[in-house]
Amino acid sequence: MEHASKPLTAHNSREAELRALLEDPDRPTEERSAAALELLDTHLLRGRSRSLARDAERIFQMDLPRHLGRLPTEQAGWLRVNALSTLGEKAKVLEAGDTFLQRFPESPLASVVDTTMRSTRTMLDSEHRARRKLEDSLSEVEEELARERARLESRGEPTARIDRELARKRCAYPATERFHEVSAVTCRAFIDTWAPGETPAERLAVRNAREAEIIALVGLRRYTEARERLAGFRAADPEGEKQTLASSVVLGIPPGAEP
Repeated sequence: MEHASKPLTAHNSREAELRALLEDPDRPTEERSAAALELLDTHLLRGRSRSLARDAERIFQMDLPRHLGRLPTEQAGWLRVNALSTLGEKAKVLEAGDTFLQRFPESPLASVVDTTMRSTRTMLDSEHRARRKLEDSLSEVEEELARERARLESRGEPTARIDRELARKRCAYPATERFHEVSAVTCRAFIDTWAPGETPAERLAVRNAREAEIIALVGLRRYTEARERLAGFRAADPEGEKQTLASSVVLGIPPGAEP
């Protein structure tokens, strides 16, 4: 582990040096341009999309000269679009893409940015349709369970199982459709309220919710949280964790990925 951390520490140190050089107005602009391009290339090579999006946004705002035929602002603009696309930030992709095309309409990279924007719009349209379908399905479930709750209440019977089932489906439905930003919240709410469960069926539901939450967190690239949830899963239900994909999903996180 110590040996593995040394390259990472060296990379981080170099990135800090490049940022300091980039932001130093007393250094020659040619040198700052070289630092900007090296920083962008480093993030791209290491697959550090969050850092790439952040530093590219800053470099895009700077007026630096070309270095070895490459203009830092132009490179930063399209790489930010690329990084945001990788991160699944679709609305920001369209915003950043529009900004790039307004500034560099004749750039050789304009067609790449335009293609990314077109595919992003297609995905957004598909997601909107799927989200409406999901909302309709959940509305039907809520109406059905509301009727069942009213029936039980009229007979003086407990309704906890209705609340549990509704919370379970609010976790399960978006998880099935890979709406990670939704299931990360709803599955955690289910776990917090209903774990560990009393019956085998209840414990299975909690187990499935834990798995779905971890899958969602990895999908959102919230890797530190995913690892923490996996550790909590193992502590709370070690045998159950072995029966899910949670561990495999976390193990699939790329080495050196940003948390």
